[in-house]
Amino acid sequence: MANRDIGNCHLTQQEFVEAEASFQKILQYAPVWPGTDDSAYAINFRQIATAQMGQQRWRAAEESLQKSVSLFDPQIESAMKSDSEFSRTGHAGNLRGSKAMSLAYLGIVCLREGRTADALRTADSAFAEANQPNVPSTIARSIVQIGRSIAQTSGDKNAIANWSQRD
Repeated sequence: MANRDIGNCHLTQQEFVEAEASFQKILQYAPVWPGTDDSAYAINFRQIATAQMGQQRWRAAEESLQKSVSLFDPQIESAMKSDSEFSRTGHAGNLRGSKAMSLAYLGIVCLREGRTADALRTADSAFAEANQPNVPSTIARSIVQIGRSIAQTSGDKNAIANWSQRD
């Protein structure tokens, strides 16, 4: 947890190399606690990607985000199969929201890499995930803001019109 907080402080200071190093250090300890099947592990890959984006290391950020997204899928599946109502509702919604954020960041990376069609498709996937049951509304609003920015930057008139209608 300390490494995450230190990494976040470095991000705030735009010290992206130091932030990435702090987030990478978490990977050494994550198998012991909280475990590689915990959402914190998947979120850590998104944080690594954020630091890589700050360094304009787009390919590395894409790989980190793809890892993050792939780690959420079995967690969501497990939550949905749980006997616990909270796991099937609140926990699953939080996991989907986190996956949606990783997808949205992946859309930004694709756009920065000049892959406009992939960026728009990924933003749409983020929006679909954010609109699943029990996803916090704050996440859905963030996804819409990111999707609108991607659409605007892309210059795709259909995407711009589509995203302007989303709430």
